Amino acid sequence: MLYNSISAMFEDRMNVNFGQLLYDHPIVAALRKDRSNLPQYISPEIFANCIIDVIGNYSRRYEYSEAKNSILLINGDVIGRSGERDDRNLFERCRDTVLQLEHTEVKLLLMNMIEKSRLGIDNESVALQNFQQQLQQWFNAQMDRTTGWYKTKTSVRLRWVSFFIALGLNINSINIFTSLLQSPDVRAQILPIAESVAKDYQKLQADTLLTQLNQAYMAISLQRLNKDSLHYDSAQKIIGSLKTIDSLTRKIDSLHTSAFKSSISLIDSLHNAGVPFGWKKNFPPLNFGVDHKNWWANLMLYILGIFITVYAICAGAPFWFDLLAKFVNMRKAGVKPGDNKS
Repeated sequence: MLYNSISAMFEDRMNVNFGQLLYDHPIVAALRKDRSNLPQYISPEIFANCIIDVIGNYSRRYEYSEAKNSILLINGDVIGRSGERDDRNLFERCRDTVLQLEHTEVKLLLMNMIEKSRLGIDNESVALQNFQQQLQQWFNAQMDRTTGWYKTKTSVRLRWVSFFIALGLNINSINIFTSLLQSPDVRAQILPIAESVAKDYQKLQADTLLTQLNQAYMAISLQRLNKDSLHYDSAQKIIGSLKTIDSLTRKIDSLHTSAFKSSISLIDSLHNAGVPFGWKKNFPPLNFGVDHKNWWANLMLYILGIFITVYAICAGAPFWFDLLAKFVNMRKAGVKPGDNKS
């Protein structure tokens, strides 16, 4: 979706799409997880710098060298066969590239950016910085719209996934609510389960493993192995950060495994407590054949219960875990049922 959004910024069907060429830039290409995946995030700074490189390189001059059997770049140091030399700076090359484009709205947009960048300024380096800032602002505005598109698209997919989960596991919210309302024994059995889940969630919120992992990555990114820093202590710091990352990654993987096992155990506990979900003969809709008179009414209630489950899943796990933790804390703060106030 990021690729489509960036491509749409430069799409005019008459000129080269600089947004697509951006993904061939070495810096952006290095952001790929592997060759089959596109970068998941591009910062505004990287976007602006790389787009300037792409636009500027598009108007560079080349010629074929028969002696070297290769393509040579003509610049201030390499002179062409005709004595041609290219002394233009990066901003001038960007300007020339935009001027050579076919007349479209995208060309007008880029031309306006370049003209605003040079407004009242003779210094080309300052103009280039202004051009970079305008590209960043354009990118940020586009990403704000992309975020809205992404949320809309994700919400539609989430509804379908939630529907298949609710239907596949036969989670009927109305049937579960009715069962809990009419069965004090089931409520008493799931109460300690709810308290345990809330307690585990509060522990998870206080966990700092992800923060430590981000700090370790940041420590490595700050270590630059240039000529002045190729020392034993710098290498030791990087090795120490790599060991920290490896240790934290192993802990996180272990937590994921234990959380998966805990989820299976939690489902078994709810099932053993008598919470009605899953496909059984005494659960809707398999028990509709017993009552032929109210078959349609039961079917409507079942469909409504499934859709309530769908929208409950769409609310997201953090919402329900936070709500559960609040209810558990409120219960602990009050007087327990059955306590003698005297």
